[in-house]
Amino acid sequence: MPDTTCKCTPSAVPGTRWAILIGIDYYVHDEAQSHPYSLSLRGCVNDVILVQKFLCQSTDIDPNRIHKLIASRPDQPNNEANLGLPSYENIVELFQHVTTKAKKGDLVYIHYSGHGARVRSIFSHLKENGGDLPDSLPSQSSSSSDPSQQRIACGSLDEALVPYNIANQQGRYLRDVEIAVMLRNMSKKELLVTTVIDCCHSGGMNRDGGNMGGISYPDRELPHTDHSSFKEDELKLAYSDLCRGKGTDGDRSARVGEHWLLGSGWKGQIFFAACGEGERAAEAMFGNKRYGVLTYFLVEHLNSGSDLSCDEISRLLKQDMCNKNQKPLLGGEKDRLFFRDETLHLFQGVAIEEVEVEPRVGSTIRLGVGGDSWYHSRGRIRHPAAFAFGV
Repeated sequence: MPDTTCKCTPSAVPGTRWAILIGIDYYVHDEAQSHPYSLSLRGCVNDVILVQKFLCQSTDIDPNRIHKLIASRPDQPNNEANLGLPSYENIVELFQHVTTKAKKGDLVYIHYSGHGARVRSIFSHLKENGGDLPDSLPSQSSSSSDPSQQRIACGSLDEALVPYNIANQQGRYLRDVEIAVMLRNMSKKELLVTTVIDCCHSGGMNRDGGNMGGISYPDRELPHTDHSSFKEDELKLAYSDLCRGKGTDGDRSARVGEHWLLGSGWKGQIFFAACGEGERAAEAMFGNKRYGVLTYFLVEHLNSGSDLSCDEISRLLKQDMCNKNQKPLLGGEKDRLFFRDETLHLFQGVAIEEVEVEPRVGSTIRLGVGGDSWYHSRGRIRHPAAFAFGV
């Protein structure tokens, strides 16, 4: 177990809470080789501390069941005492540890803050329509910023979380299909899982630490250590779940246009992502500390004292982040209360964009529906192409 002082015990009653918190500010830099994800961040460890404070103050979780893997910058306080560092091996072992200890009906919260990446696939035999990688990639200055074009240019790609030691010889990515295996195992055990990923997931773009830009093309290198620790049959079953409902016309490739986990359909799962395809997960200053924007606003709403469904939280987050050029995503059982087993009935509505009152005509309300603006006037709703004021 990565935490050498772990005192957690298997749960005795259903509904016991568990947490896996991963925050990576410091990425090892190997002087011998340049790596696109060796740039360190500033708000990820703060994210984990903020989430841990919420869990301890607002839920009944046993602190011994909060498991952390963090990597602080050298100029930050040392928060790693008695903790393992967030390497591939430690992250996988921690997921397996919690899955083993938790019982049917338990609640698991997973939070990752750090770099996300889009990288050359080691599962091209599963990702049937990925194609082959070319011998060379366009230069950074000339490569397309369109993620769909990057996919065409680079063949089969994996979405990945980036462990702290990715730049050294022992480092390897934690890839989409591998994460799917671990979440699927939790679902098979009938755990209620809430996952929050505060990082970018597309186009090879890293989390924006405020002093760096996104990587303009995916990482095409495959270090000799970058192999999966999971069995082939587990990977095939998990990938099949990811593809469920993703493609059309026989396309079995798991696209990331929304997010690769949103279509999994696993029972008991909720999934929040910081941003959509082609967007950057931002960090920002709140008070005198830096946090991931998604994490900060999420905890703000959770601390409001209201019983909010995940769907309601998602709507609030979209309002909070509308000026941040990132749109948070939500998938899974949206009617469930956050990190709880209760559900709320969802009310489906549309956003009112504008209300106008004209003499002799009455009120006109502009509604935002499906990316278009529709208008309500005198009891009738019409699209602008068929709308005439006063009719």
